Amino acid sequence: MKIIFIVIVLFLISIKFVMSEDKIKVLPCGSYNNCVFGSYTVSPESPSKEKIMYLEIDEEDRTGAIRIYNKKNMIEKFNNIIPVSLVDPHNGARQYWNDENTIVYQDGYQTIKIFDIDKSELKAEIDGKLGLINAKNKILVKKDFHSATNSPGIYVYSILEKDESLIISYKDLEAKFCLDDEKCKLKDVWNLKFSEDGNSIFFRVDLMIGKTKTQYLAKYDGKSIIKRDLMIHYLIAKDGVYGGVDNFLTKVDLDFESSEKINLQVNHFDISSDLVATDSAYYSEIIYIKLCKMSNFECETVFSNNFDDLVWEHFYHLNPSFSDDGKRLYFNYPISENSVQAAYITL
Repeated sequence: MKIIFIVIVLFLISIKFVMSEDKIKVLPCGSYNNCVFGSYTVSPESPSKEKIMYLEIDEEDRTGAIRIYNKKNMIEKFNNIIPVSLVDPHNGARQYWNDENTIVYQDGYQTIKIFDIDKSELKAEIDGKLGLINAKNKILVKKDFHSATNSPGIYVYSILEKDESLIISYKDLEAKFCLDDEKCKLKDVWNLKFSEDGNSIFFRVDLMIGKTKTQYLAKYDGKSIIKRDLMIHYLIAKDGVYGGVDNFLTKVDLDFESSEKINLQVNHFDISSDLVATDSAYYSEIIYIKLCKMSNFECETVFSNNFDDLVWEHFYHLNPSFSDDGKRLYFNYPISENSVQAAYITL
Protein backbone atom coordinates (compact mmCIF):
# COMPACT_ATOMS: atom_id res chain seq x y z
CA MET A 1 0.00 0.00 0.00
CA LYS A 2 2.87 2.36 0.90
CA ILE A 3 4.54 1.67 -2.45
CA ILE A 4 1.33 2.42 -4.33
CA PHE A 5 0.97 5.72 -2.42
CA ILE A 6 4.54 6.77 -3.31
CA VAL A 7 3.95 5.94 -6.98
CA ILE A 8 0.77 8.04 -7.00
CA VAL A 9 2.54 11.01 -5.38
CA LEU A 10 5.39 10.82 -7.89
CA PHE A 11 2.87 10.59 -10.73
CA LEU A 12 1.05 13.70 -9.48
CA ILE A 13 4.34 15.60 -9.17
CA SER A 14 5.25 14.69 -12.76
CA ILE A 15 1.80 15.75 -13.97
CA LYS A 16 2.23 19.12 -12.25
CA PHE A 17 5.57 19.60 -14.01
CA VAL A 18 4.14 18.67 -17.43
CA MET A 19 1.15 20.96 -16.91
CA SER A 20 3.50 23.80 -16.01
CA GLU A 21 5.56 23.31 -19.16
CA ASP A 22 2.41 23.00 -21.26
CA LYS A 23 1.64 26.61 -20.33
CA ILE A 24 4.67 27.79 -22.31
CA LYS A 25 3.85 29.64 -25.53
CA VAL A 26 6.61 29.82 -28.13
CA LEU A 27 6.69 32.78 -30.52
CA PRO A 28 7.30 32.21 -34.28
CA CYS A 29 11.00 32.22 -35.10
CA GLY A 30 11.05 32.59 -38.87
CA SER A 31 13.96 31.18 -40.86
CA TYR A 32 16.54 30.86 -38.05
CA ASN A 33 16.79 28.30 -35.25
CA ASN A 34 17.27 30.83 -32.47
CA CYS A 35 15.11 33.68 -31.19
CA VAL A 36 15.79 35.66 -28.02
CA PHE A 37 14.58 38.63 -26.01
CA GLY A 38 16.85 41.40 -24.74
CA SER A 39 18.26 41.84 -21.26
CA TYR A 40 16.74 40.32 -18.13
CA THR A 41 14.20 42.64 -16.39
CA VAL A 42 13.40 44.41 -19.71
CA SER A 43 9.84 43.66 -20.86
CA PRO A 44 9.62 42.91 -24.60
CA GLU A 45 6.07 44.31 -24.73
CA SER A 46 5.28 47.71 -26.24
CA PRO A 47 3.61 50.26 -23.92
CA SER A 48 0.18 49.29 -25.30
CA LYS A 49 1.01 45.61 -24.64
CA GLU A 50 -0.12 44.82 -28.20
CA LYS A 51 3.35 44.13 -29.67
CA ILE A 52 6.23 41.89 -28.63
CA MET A 53 9.81 42.53 -29.78
CA TYR A 54 12.47 39.86 -30.04
CA LEU A 55 15.52 38.97 -32.08
CA GLU A 56 16.23 36.21 -34.59
CA ILE A 57 19.84 35.05 -34.64
CA ASP A 58 21.84 33.28 -37.33
CA GLU A 59 24.24 31.29 -35.17
CA GLU A 60 26.87 30.90 -37.92
CA ASP A 61 27.63 34.56 -38.60
CA ARG A 62 25.86 36.17 -35.59
CA THR A 63 23.67 38.39 -37.75
CA GLY A 64 19.98 38.63 -37.09
CA ALA A 65 16.73 40.53 -37.36
CA ILE A 66 14.44 42.24 -34.88
CA ARG A 67 10.85 41.02 -35.14
CA ILE A 68 7.83 42.97 -33.99
CA TYR A 69 4.99 40.54 -33.34
CA ASN A 70 1.30 41.43 -33.20
CA LYS A 71 0.24 40.08 -29.83
CA LYS A 72 -3.32 41.42 -29.88
CA ASN A 73 -4.63 38.76 -32.25
CA MET A 74 -1.72 36.31 -31.72
CA ILE A 75 -1.51 35.71 -35.44
CA GLU A 76 1.72 35.29 -37.36
CA LYS A 77 1.85 38.86 -38.56
CA PHE A 78 5.05 40.86 -38.27
CA ASN A 79 4.87 44.62 -38.49
CA ASN A 80 8.60 44.91 -39.13
CA ILE A 81 11.64 42.74 -39.71
CA ILE A 82 14.72 44.89 -39.07
CA PRO A 83 18.19 43.51 -39.96
CA VAL A 84 20.83 43.63 -37.22
CA SER A 85 24.55 42.88 -37.55
CA LEU A 86 26.95 41.27 -35.08
CA VAL A 87 24.41 40.41 -32.43
CA ASP A 88 25.22 39.06 -28.98
CA PRO A 89 22.89 36.24 -27.88
CA HIS A 90 23.66 37.14 -24.25
CA ASN A 91 21.37 40.21 -24.35
CA GLY A 92 20.06 40.04 -27.91
CA ALA A 93 20.47 43.52 -29.42
CA ARG A 94 19.64 45.09 -26.02
CA GLN A 95 16.45 46.14 -27.77
CA TYR A 96 13.78 48.05 -25.87
CA TRP A 97 10.71 50.22 -26.48
CA ASN A 98 11.09 53.97 -25.98
CA ASP A 99 7.43 54.48 -26.92
CA GLU A 100 4.76 52.68 -28.93
CA ASN A 101 6.44 53.39 -32.28
CA THR A 102 10.10 53.90 -31.37
CA ILE A 103 12.61 51.16 -30.57
CA VAL A 104 16.27 51.44 -29.59
CA TYR A 105 18.82 48.69 -30.18
CA GLN A 106 22.50 47.84 -30.60
CA ASP A 107 23.52 47.21 -34.21
CA GLY A 108 27.05 45.85 -34.33
CA TYR A 109 29.80 46.36 -31.81
CA GLN A 110 29.80 50.15 -31.63
CA THR A 111 26.54 51.52 -33.09
CA ILE A 112 23.21 52.28 -31.40
CA LYS A 113 20.16 52.84 -33.61
CA ILE A 114 16.83 54.54 -32.98
CA PHE A 115 14.11 53.27 -35.31
CA ASP A 116 10.53 54.37 -36.00
CA ILE A 117 8.62 51.16 -36.71
CA ASP A 118 5.47 53.00 -37.79
CA LYS A 119 7.31 54.88 -40.56
CA SER A 120 9.97 52.16 -41.08
CA GLU A 121 12.51 54.93 -40.69
CA LEU A 122 15.92 55.11 -39.03
CA LYS A 123 15.81 58.19 -36.79
CA ALA A 124 19.39 58.30 -35.50
CA GLU A 125 22.70 56.44 -35.18
CA ILE A 126 24.88 56.89 -32.10
CA ASP A 127 28.48 55.84 -31.57
CA GLY A 128 28.81 53.63 -28.49
CA LYS A 129 27.34 50.74 -26.53
CA LEU A 130 23.75 50.79 -25.28
CA GLY A 131 22.99 50.77 -21.57
CA LEU A 132 20.81 47.99 -20.14
CA ILE A 133 18.13 50.13 -18.45
CA ASN A 134 17.32 53.46 -20.08
CA ALA A 135 14.82 56.23 -19.33
CA LYS A 136 12.01 57.63 -21.50
CA ASN A 137 13.69 59.63 -24.30
CA LYS A 138 17.11 59.29 -22.59
CA ILE A 139 19.66 56.67 -23.61
CA LEU A 140 22.68 55.65 -21.57
CA VAL A 141 25.71 55.31 -23.84
CA LYS A 142 29.10 53.84 -23.01
CA LYS A 143 31.97 55.04 -25.16
CA ASP A 144 34.94 52.85 -24.33
CA PHE A 145 38.48 52.74 -25.65
CA HIS A 146 37.17 51.42 -29.01
CA SER A 147 34.94 54.45 -29.55
CA ALA A 148 35.35 56.42 -32.77
CA THR A 149 35.19 59.65 -30.76
CA ASN A 150 38.19 58.57 -28.66
CA SER A 151 36.62 60.22 -25.59
CA PRO A 152 35.87 57.27 -23.29
CA GLY A 153 33.13 57.87 -20.77
CA ILE A 154 29.45 57.51 -19.87
CA TYR A 155 27.10 59.68 -21.91
CA VAL A 156 23.36 60.39 -22.12
CA TYR A 157 21.73 60.83 -25.51
CA SER A 158 18.47 62.82 -25.67
CA ILE A 159 16.08 61.41 -28.28
CA LEU A 160 14.01 64.62 -28.31
CA GLU A 161 16.94 67.03 -28.50
CA LYS A 162 19.03 64.72 -30.71
CA ASP A 163 22.26 65.38 -28.88
CA GLU A 164 24.44 63.75 -26.25
CA SER A 165 26.18 64.99 -23.14
CA LEU A 166 29.05 63.58 -21.12
CA ILE A 167 28.05 62.38 -17.64
CA ILE A 168 31.50 61.34 -16.49
CA SER A 169 34.71 60.47 -18.33
CA TYR A 170 36.77 57.33 -17.82
CA LYS A 171 39.59 59.61 -16.67
CA ASP A 172 37.46 61.15 -13.92
CA LEU A 173 36.06 57.73 -12.95
CA GLU A 174 39.57 56.38 -12.55
CA ALA A 175 40.55 59.37 -10.40
CA LYS A 176 37.49 58.89 -8.13
CA PHE A 177 38.06 55.16 -7.68
CA CYS A 178 41.84 54.93 -7.66
CA LEU A 179 42.60 58.17 -5.80
CA ASP A 180 46.41 58.39 -5.66
CA ASP A 181 47.14 54.68 -6.19
CA GLU A 182 49.47 54.60 -9.22
CA LYS A 183 48.97 50.83 -9.55
CA CYS A 184 45.20 51.24 -9.99
CA LYS A 185 43.76 51.52 -13.49
CA LEU A 186 40.18 51.63 -14.75
CA LYS A 187 39.64 48.64 -17.02
CA ASP A 188 35.99 49.14 -18.01
CA VAL A 189 32.43 49.86 -16.90
CA TRP A 190 29.42 47.64 -17.62
CA ASN A 191 25.67 47.24 -17.21
CA LEU A 192 24.66 50.89 -17.18
CA LYS A 193 21.22 51.44 -15.62
CA PHE A 194 19.15 54.49 -14.76
CA SER A 195 17.49 54.71 -11.37
CA GLU A 196 13.68 54.74 -11.51
CA ASP A 197 13.56 58.54 -11.18
CA GLY A 198 16.26 58.97 -13.85
CA ASN A 199 18.42 61.12 -11.56
CA SER A 200 21.20 58.58 -10.90
CA ILE A 201 23.00 55.89 -12.82
CA PHE A 202 24.23 52.53 -11.58
CA PHE A 203 27.00 50.52 -13.21
CA ARG A 204 29.64 47.88 -12.67
CA VAL A 205 33.25 49.04 -12.40
CA ASP A 206 36.24 46.84 -13.24
CA LEU A 207 39.59 47.99 -11.84
CA MET A 208 43.07 46.51 -12.16
CA ILE A 209 45.17 47.11 -9.06
CA GLY A 210 48.52 45.77 -10.09
CA LYS A 211 47.67 42.31 -11.40
CA THR A 212 44.51 41.98 -9.29
CA LYS A 213 41.08 42.57 -10.80
CA THR A 214 38.61 44.31 -8.46
CA GLN A 215 34.93 44.89 -9.20
CA TYR A 216 32.29 47.12 -7.63
CA LEU A 217 28.70 48.17 -8.09
CA ALA A 218 28.65 51.96 -8.27
CA LYS A 219 26.06 54.74 -8.15
CA TYR A 220 26.64 58.22 -9.56
CA ASP A 221 24.20 61.14 -9.09
CA GLY A 222 26.13 63.73 -11.10
CA LYS A 223 28.12 64.90 -8.10
CA SER A 224 29.39 62.02 -6.02
CA ILE A 225 30.05 58.31 -6.47
CA ILE A 226 29.32 55.60 -3.92
CA LYS A 227 30.29 51.96 -4.27
CA ARG A 228 29.72 48.54 -2.72
CA ASP A 229 30.77 44.96 -3.37
CA LEU A 230 29.67 43.71 -6.77
CA MET A 231 26.17 42.42 -7.44
CA ILE A 232 26.66 40.85 -10.89
CA HIS A 233 22.98 40.93 -11.83
CA TYR A 234 20.88 43.61 -10.22
CA LEU A 235 17.52 45.37 -10.43
CA ILE A 236 16.84 48.93 -9.30
CA ALA A 237 13.48 49.51 -7.60
CA LYS A 238 11.96 52.44 -5.71
CA ASP A 239 12.77 50.83 -2.35
CA GLY A 240 16.30 49.64 -3.10
CA VAL A 241 18.62 47.61 -5.28
CA TYR A 242 18.02 43.87 -5.56
CA GLY A 243 20.82 41.62 -6.72
CA GLY A 244 22.64 38.35 -6.33
CA VAL A 245 25.27 38.07 -3.59
CA ASP A 246 26.83 34.61 -3.26
CA ASN A 247 23.91 33.39 -5.43
CA PHE A 248 21.28 34.61 -2.94
CA LEU A 249 18.89 37.49 -3.56
CA THR A 250 19.91 40.51 -1.50
CA LYS A 251 18.19 43.85 -1.05
CA VAL A 252 20.39 46.92 -0.56
CA ASP A 253 19.08 50.41 0.18
CA LEU A 254 19.65 53.05 -2.52
CA ASP A 255 22.52 54.63 -0.56
CA PHE A 256 24.31 51.27 -0.11
CA GLU A 257 24.18 51.65 3.69
CA SER A 258 22.23 48.55 4.68
CA SER A 259 21.48 45.15 3.17
CA GLU A 260 19.06 42.29 3.73
CA LYS A 261 19.54 38.71 2.54
CA ILE A 262 16.43 37.06 1.05
CA ASN A 263 16.38 33.28 1.16
CA LEU A 264 16.08 32.71 -2.59
CA GLN A 265 18.84 31.65 -4.98
CA VAL A 266 19.00 33.78 -8.13
CA ASN A 267 21.09 34.34 -11.24
CA HIS A 268 19.49 36.40 -14.03
CA PHE A 269 16.21 37.42 -12.42
CA ASP A 270 13.26 39.78 -12.39
CA ILE A 271 10.77 40.83 -9.71
CA SER A 272 7.07 41.65 -9.97
CA SER A 273 5.31 42.38 -6.69
CA ASP A 274 5.88 39.25 -4.54
CA LEU A 275 7.11 37.10 -7.45
CA VAL A 276 10.73 36.44 -8.39
CA ALA A 277 11.62 34.74 -11.67
CA THR A 278 15.15 33.36 -11.95
CA ASP A 279 17.23 31.04 -14.07
CA SER A 280 19.74 28.45 -12.88
CA ALA A 281 23.24 29.22 -11.62
CA TYR A 282 26.09 29.71 -14.06
CA TYR A 283 27.38 26.49 -15.64
CA SER A 284 24.78 24.28 -14.01
CA GLU A 285 24.13 21.11 -16.04
CA ILE A 286 20.39 21.31 -15.47
CA ILE A 287 19.06 24.66 -16.61
CA TYR A 288 15.69 26.00 -15.55
CA ILE A 289 13.35 28.93 -14.97
CA LYS A 290 11.74 29.05 -11.53
CA LEU A 291 8.95 31.26 -10.26
CA CYS A 292 9.21 31.96 -6.53
CA LYS A 293 7.38 33.95 -3.87
CA MET A 294 9.38 36.25 -1.64
CA SER A 295 6.72 36.03 1.09
CA ASN A 296 7.12 32.29 1.74
CA PHE A 297 10.05 31.23 -0.51
CA GLU A 298 7.91 28.65 -2.33
CA CYS A 299 9.06 27.99 -5.91
CA GLU A 300 7.54 26.37 -8.98
CA THR A 301 9.67 25.16 -11.89
CA VAL A 302 8.44 26.59 -15.20
CA PHE A 303 10.72 24.29 -17.19
CA SER A 304 13.89 22.29 -16.71
CA ASN A 305 16.21 20.50 -19.16
CA ASN A 306 19.86 19.70 -19.84
CA PHE A 307 20.60 21.89 -22.89
CA ASP A 308 23.24 23.66 -20.82
CA ASP A 309 25.89 23.88 -23.55
CA LEU A 310 23.66 26.13 -25.63
CA VAL A 311 23.05 28.40 -22.62
CA TRP A 312 26.56 28.70 -21.16
CA GLU A 313 28.96 28.00 -24.04
CA HIS A 314 26.94 29.84 -26.69
CA PHE A 315 25.66 32.56 -24.31
CA TYR A 316 21.94 32.05 -24.85
CA HIS A 317 21.17 33.05 -21.26
CA LEU A 318 17.54 32.61 -20.24
CA ASN A 319 17.02 36.27 -19.15
CA PRO A 320 13.57 36.22 -17.50
CA SER A 321 11.46 39.38 -17.55
CA PHE A 322 7.93 40.15 -16.42
CA SER A 323 5.51 42.24 -18.45
CA ASP A 324 4.99 45.65 -16.89
CA ASP A 325 1.55 44.62 -15.62
CA GLY A 326 2.95 41.40 -14.12
CA LYS A 327 0.56 39.18 -16.09
CA ARG A 328 3.16 37.40 -18.25
CA LEU A 329 6.68 36.06 -17.79
CA TYR A 330 9.01 36.11 -20.81
CA PHE A 331 12.21 34.08 -21.16
CA ASN A 332 14.55 32.43 -23.64
CA TYR A 333 13.56 28.76 -23.89
CA PRO A 334 16.07 26.11 -25.09
CA ILE A 335 14.13 23.36 -26.87
CA SER A 336 17.04 21.30 -28.22
CA GLU A 337 20.82 21.16 -28.26
CA ASN A 338 20.96 23.77 -31.03
CA SER A 339 17.79 25.83 -30.73
CA VAL A 340 16.48 28.43 -28.28
CA GLN A 341 13.11 30.13 -28.67
CA ALA A 342 11.46 33.31 -27.38
CA ALA A 343 8.66 32.14 -25.10
CA TYR A 344 6.31 33.22 -22.32
CA ILE A 345 3.74 32.01 -19.83
CA THR A 346 0.59 33.76 -18.65
CA LEU A 347 0.41 34.13 -14.88
